[in-house]
Amino acid sequence: MKHNTTKIEILVVEDDEVDFLTLSRAFKTSNLDYSLVHANTVAKAIEFLKTSVFQCILLDYRLPDATGLDFLASEEFLHVNKDIAVIMLTGEDDISIAVEAIKNGAQDYIPKKSICAEILELSINKALEAINLGRQLTEYQRQVEELAFFDQLTGLPNRYVFEDRLQQLIRMAKRSKQTF
Repeated sequence: MKHNTTKIEILVVEDDEVDFLTLSRAFKTSNLDYSLVHANTVAKAIEFLKTSVFQCILLDYRLPDATGLDFLASEEFLHVNKDIAVIMLTGEDDISIAVEAIKNGAQDYIPKKSICAEILELSINKALEAINLGRQLTEYQRQVEELAFFDQLTGLPNRYVFEDRLQQLIRMAKRSKQTF
């Protein structure tokens, strides 16, 4: 796996100071070039998202004002979530939390008892690569749509688009019993 060579801005959403220190120590011994910002509540995390750009969020499952899943579903997070890798952290031994986190948009899940430099580094690099692949896929889809619907020489809509619009007009005219 290709390692990230640029500085990674990481938001750590963790209310337990001991767990945050454990994460900080693990980062110090990792090979990542990183910058950590710490929020101890969902509300503070949302405020940081409004004013800063992050590539990765390490998100505790249980927080004082909400769960990590609530954060993933929040309008504020969904509004800025385009390119942020999320890794859910929890002290609970419940695989259903991991499944729900992934279903709700997290790229990975790490039990707190497994936190070490190697696992953080692997998980962050894998999550960032998944985000990058998603970005590339979106761009490829846009290019395919452009190739399918527009003439490459003129940039004008092609015959397929013309026929589709014509069929729409015919259906609308039939429904409204009018001509066009």
